[in-house]
Amino acid sequence: MNDQTAAFQAFAEKECEIPATDARPQIKLPGGSVQIRDTARALYEIIAKDKGLFYRGGTVVKPQCEGDDTLQTLKALKPAEARSEFEKYGQFVAFRKDGYTPAVISEDNAKAILATDVAKEVLPNVTGLINCPVLVLDKGEIHMLAPGHDKRTGLFVTGEAVVEPATLEEAVKLVKGVIVDFNFQTEGDISRAIAAILTPALKFGGFITGTIPLEIVEATSSQTGKGFFMLRRSAVYGEIPTTISQKKGGVGSLDESLASALVKGRPFVMIDNFRGTLNSPYVESFLTSSASFAVRIPLCQEMYVDPARFCLSITSNGLDTTEDLANRASFVRLKKEDEQEIVEVEGKRLLETIRENQPSFLGAVCKVIRHWHAQGMQKTKVKDHSFA
Repeated sequence: MNDQTAAFQAFAEKECEIPATDARPQIKLPGGSVQIRDTARALYEIIAKDKGLFYRGGTVVKPQCEGDDTLQTLKALKPAEARSEFEKYGQFVAFRKDGYTPAVISEDNAKAILATDVAKEVLPNVTGLINCPVLVLDKGEIHMLAPGHDKRTGLFVTGEAVVEPATLEEAVKLVKGVIVDFNFQTEGDISRAIAAILTPALKFGGFITGTIPLEIVEATSSQTGKGFFMLRRSAVYGEIPTTISQKKGGVGSLDESLASALVKGRPFVMIDNFRGTLNSPYVESFLTSSASFAVRIPLCQEMYVDPARFCLSITSNGLDTTEDLANRASFVRLKKEDEQEIVEVEGKRLLETIRENQPSFLGAVCKVIRHWHAQGMQKTKVKDHSFA
């Protein structure tokens, strides 16, 4: 390299003069000796410190609130949106004939940066969101995850600390209280309803390592409380289900709606008031997937989600399913009574009571799980269901 070439390279690579009012760090756009991966790494290392964006199954995602909902969801960044998002973290500069000067990142550059594998190496990995602390089984011991992002599980945990009852009897009473004013068709339906309340905590905490069934809540008539039951279950965990409605015509199939819900990352997904025949290999595949499950939404690259971070349910007054789907489901059947008594606590409906006292209701679930763990996590040897 001659002196003239060396002098030119030193000039070309010098930092550009950014106005003193712009405190953002300088990030060089690809070009010359700067590769796409160099720009991606410089950008993502800044973002990782702030934890403003995350990596999830092959895609860069951003936590956000939708409308008036205080619960955050995850949004896959599209190249056009990524341009302004990336600008929050740095001042981009591009090489011109006079050296590096301030520049606007193009959509092509944003797309190229999103497509690199650098995000997987640098950004925090998130597998799911949950609005409550989680009791986790780790090497035979149990502990409670603190609010925030947990590197080991990938869960982003929010919500208040749980309040466990003093005794197991109190805990059982609270758990049973969630279903106190529902009418079930059989004793087995009551057992499956209680199991539906306990299962999310067992699954999210790693106590259940295999797949969990689809919860199907059925009734022979409307206004029986099917959706209300699912609202109460999710309220125990400080959650509101992401609801999918059956569509008649128009754009968007059930499978597409499910994919969109899975991308958002909230743990409870409910297909509400389904009628007719449900024949979806996509749903069946999701229920048996033990690792990563591929989902795709328009204008975004394919994402892989962890099925272990979701609980899927369906409510229906008349549902026909394939045999495969039925074998992947747990049915809870309700019956309607004309003179149904509505339980209230201090003048408030039970759903409102659960939401206001959510740490105590989740604490009751945790108390039951702690007791089961202390007893050696005993399991029945009877296999009445393909999901043992």
